[in-house]
Formats: sequence, structure tokens, C-alpha cells
Amino acid sequence: MLVEVIACSPEEITAVQQGGADRIELCCALEVGGLTPSKALFEFAKEGTTPVAAMVRPRTGGYQYNPAEIDFICREINWFAKAKADFIVVGASNPDDTLNLGAMKKFQDAAAGTPMVCHRVFDQTPNLEQALEQLIALGYRRTLTSGAQKTAAEGAETIGKLVKLAGSDIEIAPAAGIRYHNVQALIAATGVTQIHASVIAAPEPRTPKPVDFGPTPRVLAEEVRRFVQAAKGVSSHTDSR
Repeated sequence: MLVEVIACSPEEITAVQQGGADRIELCCALEVGGLTPSKALFEFAKEGTTPVAAMVRPRTGGYQYNPAEIDFICREINWFAKAKADFIVVGASNPDDTLNLGAMKKFQDAAAGTPMVCHRVFDQTPNLEQALEQLIALGYRRTLTSGAQKTAAEGAETIGKLVKLAGSDIEIAPAAGIRYHNVQALIAATGVTQIHASVIAAPEPRTPKPVDFGPTPRVLAEEVRRFVQAAKGVSSHTDSR
């Protein structure tokens, strides 16, 4: 079972590496779904040995991009490809929420051979099976999905169907709401061979200030390790052991 964990800061990168995750998805601003990480943060992540999937998403909001934005995304993709990203995570949609195949093809071309991953724009498409077939035709390596539900657990039946449809043509990585206590049940229900998750610990106690920007997210190595062990079925914390 391959386990990918999100990291958004130097401290989180270190925690994910020390916790034994198989891959890092690198982004920033996870609270808005993730944005493109800084180049310095990417370079820091690549100093380790854990493979890095770099998200390229230049702004918040939806995934309908104008031509100038598409060109800019291609520019960022090309930089990450040249900087030896192991994977690049992207997505673009049309006004009707179908995949913007023209943009997705440009993204792939800009990556110059770096394996491409479709993020959860996939879950907004009106026909998941059609979208999956389109990603296969484009040659994308993987897609994240919650089965078009709020959490992967709620979308488990659909995820299982996507796994069967995908076969060996594309990887299915369930995402959203996956925790150490439910990961084994999700694996059993879907047949997936990899998991994508954020492993956020409870924030430290704090007293809000008059001008306050909220608590600092915490990703702790011991929590990552606990999740990895649960996903791989080697921990007493798993649901099925």
C-alpha cells in the first residue's frame, strides 16, 4: 500500500519524511484546497529522498482558467519538470464542469515527460467514468478522487467502480477524510493500492488575539507514522487488525 501525505511547510515536509510516507504531495494553503508551493519549498523537499508530487494551482476559486492563466500554469509546470518533480498535480475544467481537455493536454506537454496527476477537479465532473476515460486517453498517470462525495468513505462504492474501470491504465488515489481509524475499511471496500491524505494534528492550545490569523496547522512525524502503519496494515490502530 503506497501512502502519499500532504505537506505545506518545511516542518511538515520533515515530519512526512520522518513518518515514513512513500510520497509527498507538496502545496501551500491547504485550507483552500492547495495552491502552488514556492520554489524554495520544493527545493527543500527535494533535498530528501521521498518522491515529491508538486501541485500547480495559481489561485483560489474554481478551475476554469483563461488563456493567460493556462499559459502561466504551463510555465510553472515546466519549471517543476526541469527541477525534477516526480509528479505534477493539475486540473482544469470547462463552464459545464467537464475536464478542459485542451488545457490538460497543454499541461502535459509542458511537463515534458514528468508523470501527470489530476487533482479533485475530477470529482466535479458530471460523468466520472467519462472523465476517467479522457484522462487515460491523455496519458495521465493518476487521479485523486473521493468518488464525488464529501469524503472518500462516503464515495467508497464509486471509488471501487473506478478502480475496476481503470485497471492498469491509470492509478486511482482516494482522498478526503481518510484517517488512521477508517483507512483499512476504505481499502477493503475499494481495492485501492494507494492512499492520499492530510495528517493534521490538533492545534496547540492558544488564546485568540484581537488581530488573529488562526492556529498554525501541525503535521507531526508520530501521527504520520501512525497513519502509514494503519494504511499498510501493520498497526494495532487499524480497524481490521
